Amino acid sequence: MPLSRRFATYLAVSVLLWTVLALYLDRYVTISGQRMIGVLTWLILIAWLTKIPALVRIQTLIVVAFASLIEYTFAGYFGVYQYRLENVPWFVPPGHGLIYLGAVALGVLMQNQIRRSEEHTSELQSPM
Repeated sequence: MPLSRRFATYLAVSVLLWTVLALYLDRYVTISGQRMIGVLTWLILIAWLTKIPALVRIQTLIVVAFASLIEYTFAGYFGVYQYRLENVPWFVPPGHGLIYLGAVALGVLMQNQIRRSEEHTSELQSPM
């Protein structure tokens, strides 16, 4: 079941809005506020995962697992980079999943745009 244009638009816009809001709020919250942002991010990701095709769901979960491994290894264990509150925020792993879903949605929208452009071009080139 491919993603519809409308669904892809809602998904892309919601990912963009939540990402901007979560990162803005993270600048001002304590660790408990950061954890609340993390819980909400997980809930948003889970809600979207229930509405997408199984293949995209599996790909997203792989992205989240891989991102978690990298974040907790390099930021948490090795300290290669550090977050503001010196922890890996709870919203980071599901945030990677949301960004991936947003990219998938944008890909669907671009594919639809390219398809329409090709159809329009072929209509202009076909002899009458």
